[in-house]
Amino acid sequence: MKKAVLSMLLMSLMAGLYSQVIRISIAPTLSNALYFPTVVGGYGSDGRLGMAASFEYIKSNNTRFSYGFGIDYLHSNVEIIPAPTGEPRESHEETINVLAVSFKGVYNLKKLYFTANPLLDIQLPSDSQSSVDKQTGLGLSLSLGRRFQFSETVGFSVEPIIWINNLVPFIDQSMAERLAVVGLKAGISLNR
Repeated sequence: MKKAVLSMLLMSLMAGLYSQVIRISIAPTLSNALYFPTVVGGYGSDGRLGMAASFEYIKSNNTRFSYGFGIDYLHSNVEIIPAPTGEPRESHEETINVLAVSFKGVYNLKKLYFTANPLLDIQLPSDSQSSVDKQTGLGLSLSLGRRFQFSETVGFSVEPIIWINNLVPFIDQSMAERLAVVGLKAGISLNR
């Protein structure tokens, strides 16, 4: 009897260690290009609504710490407010598209999880971007999420998240602007 119980515990532990999760998410977002215009005397920006889509692979949800990778597509809009130069100038909106590849570090609690993800940001071409710096570089995303399991194999997650792009720019920029995006990710997860 003891051998059977021990064997079952060992098998369930091994199954937990080797479980895999694939998650597909979308998120409404609010974006802004951050730097300090009051200090440097440049133009300002206001956040606008955007959208994000994510694909994530996570090695395990059953251990305290898990890891994986993800790909996020961020479609961001930012209103550019011209610097006060004495002559009236109209504000305009710019679209910034970023593909962010991440290594995911996940700290799991019972139903909640916390992620801290270093990002490799790759800016995609955009016709409307002229004022905001290119966002290709290294970034970071942080989130706190909640899992809802419908069955052993299908779940749903809700995750407030912040992406900060271009923390370490690959292009030499003296006062780099950083695209900061906050969103609420909602996604379906498939567990194996």
